[in-house]
Amino acid sequence: MSNSMWESLAQGFKEFRNIPSRADAIAREKFPDSARDASKQNAFRHSLGTGMMTNKFGGGALGAAAAKLAGYGWEALGTMDNIRSPEQWADTKHDLNANAIGANAAIYTEGQQQLEQMLESLTNRSRIREPFGATELGNGQMTRSR
Repeated sequence: MSNSMWESLAQGFKEFRNIPSRADAIAREKFPDSARDASKQNAFRHSLGTGMMTNKFGGGALGAAAAKLAGYGWEALGTMDNIRSPEQWADTKHDLNANAIGANAAIYTEGQQQLEQMLESLTNRSRIREPFGATELGNGQMTRSR
């Protein structure tokens, strides 16, 4: 491989790796008075991060599937600890719901700004409720614990 190909791959990996911190910063800006976890800020952060990953994976249904798998993998890292705490386990299920919503939104939006606008709107209409079960189909409603 040529140096320019390696540089391009390295740049792409760096951009992908920076998605969680970028989504976190944008979420803190849009929802500054919201707690980081189990909140509107958290729901937006998860949905935006997965939406951004969907776009990075090329968009469309294939990009959304890849981003959801990445989200499931990330959440799985903490599952053994989270499953022991009902509150943490509920937050994990809310996170997975937000991930799915973000991946889906990326399919129907064009560009970062439109993605953020759609997800901000969905987050502002989010509901405090019990999270959807692992095998229960969500209805596209953003959920949170507080």
